[in-house]
Amino acid sequence: MHIVNITSTLRICTFFLVAMFLLSCTTTQQEAGTVLTPSPAFTQSFTGTPSSTPVTLSTLTSAPISPFPVIRNRPGDLYETVFTIPVGEEGVTYQGVGIPDMAITGPNALAILPDGSFVIADLVGNRLLRYDSAGQLLRTIELETIGIINVSDLRASKTELVLLEISFEDSPTRYRVNRLTFDGRLIAGY
Repeated sequence: MHIVNITSTLRICTFFLVAMFLLSCTTTQQEAGTVLTPSPAFTQSFTGTPSSTPVTLSTLTSAPISPFPVIRNRPGDLYETVFTIPVGEEGVTYQGVGIPDMAITGPNALAILPDGSFVIADLVGNRLLRYDSAGQLLRTIELETIGIINVSDLRASKTELVLLEISFEDSPTRYRVNRLTFDGRLIAGY
């Protein structure tokens, strides 16, 4: 088996954030194409002050931009498989596969590092798996050894990983943000 999707949760969250941004924008037509400018309410809620800098989304068309996806019939593949990752002990792990009435749980976050490698949060294995851009495993970071129980989200900056940890298994429920080096050393937890 190979991973086709990491998880739909990340895509759903991204879709809603983009949709919220697009719905809060005002559309203006300019010579170069369609320009969306964030409304003052949206800009204030995220930056504190209104921005006068327009966000250019398209210079190819002057048609109004819809917040809904547009499906175009184009020749060729819909996607390209760049590499595959094994499922199981030598790769990512899943829980609930083939068990009726049980939700399938698996990898739930992905971050791309500045060097082009990437990290997958293996929820069931409670570890981070770092792969190079060709899909070769570079490092496994066992999260239990650094006191992290459940990674709910993962991001990479230019210098470190930031993990959102939410665990209902502890009492009280644990909500924590952890900062790690790219090789898995804990910098701080908040």
